[in-house]
Amino acid sequence: MPYKDPERKRGWEQEHRAQRNAQKRQRRLTVRNESSGNSERPDPASSQKAKSAWKTVFEWAAALGILALSVWSGVSGASPDPDRLNLPPDRFTKP
Repeated sequence: MPYKDPERKRGWEQEHRAQRNAQKRQRRLTVRNESSGNSERPDPASSQKAKSAWKTVFEWAAALGILALSVWSGVSGASPDPDRLNLPPDRFTKP
């Protein structure tokens, strides 16, 4: 067997290099032609399910409802102001 002797292996590879390269080239072309001609892979954009229109409307209505409720109840991102909360001042003094 040629692979047991490194020199014979090298010689065999040199003799058959053109044939091996042609086979590699043919495999690449075959794979390339199969993948371009036959689209078996699903398109990621079209494979996603479309959201129901009612679900989208409900989400927007819920978001607006939460926003309106927070504005109506006076929620703010700042720290509480004792004058605005109408609480007795002793609750904010340190003992």
